[in-house]
Amino acid sequence: IADVSATYFAVADIRDLDAGGDDLAFSRRLTLEAGVTPVPISSFYGACDIKSHVRFCFAKKAETLLEAIDRLRHWRDGEGWRAAS
Repeated sequence: IADVSATYFAVADIRDLDAGGDDLAFSRRLTLEAGVTPVPISSFYGACDIKSHVRFCFAKKAETLLEAIDRLRHWRDGEGWRAAS
């Protein structure tokens, strides 16, 4: 059996998407507006001084990932999509 390194997470740089540079606020906003929830990278650091990245988990069913991609696309394109309350 070959040694295969893998991960279940993708880290994304949000500096072009969040002018305020606040990964926690961005994560909340994305959750409310797109229905997709990233984890702020600052939550992994005691000083919370790294705020330019968020982490997405992709250990999900293919259907769930495709739905998330579609929601993110709509959110990015400003189509006014909002998560259900």
